[in-house]
Amino acid sequence: EPGGCERGILLDGPEGVGKSVALVGLVQWMREQGWVVWYVPRATQWSYGGGTYPPRVAPAGTNHTEIVYERPDQVLELLQGFYEAHAHGSLVDLPETKEHVERGLEELQNFDRDPENAPSRASDALEDALRTLSEQNSIPFAVAIDEYNAITGATGFRDAHMRVIHSDAFRITWPFRELAFANPARINGLLVAATTRYQANRFEWRVRRSRRYSLNRFAKSGRLLDEHGSELKPFPVPPWNVEETSALVSLWSDCSGFDATMASSRVYILSSGRARNIVKTCASLSSIVSN
Repeated sequence: EPGGCERGILLDGPEGVGKSVALVGLVQWMREQGWVVWYVPRATQWSYGGGTYPPRVAPAGTNHTEIVYERPDQVLELLQGFYEAHAHGSLVDLPETKEHVERGLEELQNFDRDPENAPSRASDALEDALRTLSEQNSIPFAVAIDEYNAITGATGFRDAHMRVIHSDAFRITWPFRELAFANPARINGLLVAATTRYQANRFEWRVRRSRRYSLNRFAKSGRLLDEHGSELKPFPVPPWNVEETSALVSLWSDCSGFDATMASSRVYILSSGRARNIVKTCASLSSIVSN
């Protein structure tokens, strides 16, 4: 029930075990049940790779880093994905949130009119949209973030002095971090997150920060903690069992033509029950049949 659940659930487990698959399934189920879900499929894109807008001084009065980086390309993807998923459904009953989302989209779609200020105004709209969603109590609300640890620690970027830039320096992370670290009583909804093991984790306590960084928000030994030292409720995703693997192999064989009866045991042994390895093994068997 809205407002009556734990603050969040963290899906964790070995690489390729199926955390992302479980998260996508949960997002689909919640939307079918009438939830408004802001789904973030790849949080690493916010703070890894290129395309960062030039840094600027952070707004006065913020509790974040002194230098802030805007990611207008990623803000546009977030707003578009959310709008396409809910524009003709739940957002009809949330006019204030819809107005903020449309305002952010308009800023970025007309970027050339004011390229200096459009990114920050779009980020303002994103923050306002998430704030109004978390404050309303008419529709259950959830944020689902894959690769969650990418927004709680160090990033792949370095500044002019070759120091690693913390994820908190990217403004796109601010509203999602605020929701993650908020008191459960303040939000109507749920935070569901999945970690990534595909990229090496760089945790906050290893990062050289300015004096404005909070030292008590940290990740350690694969555990994600909030500013009060409380841990997101862990939910280890186990490897797939024989029956689950057989069901997936059967679905795959219907499309690819190999013998599922002969392949199921082989796929389970080769994959160790890890979802990513199951898919790779099925793909290999498919190519053998086609050849």
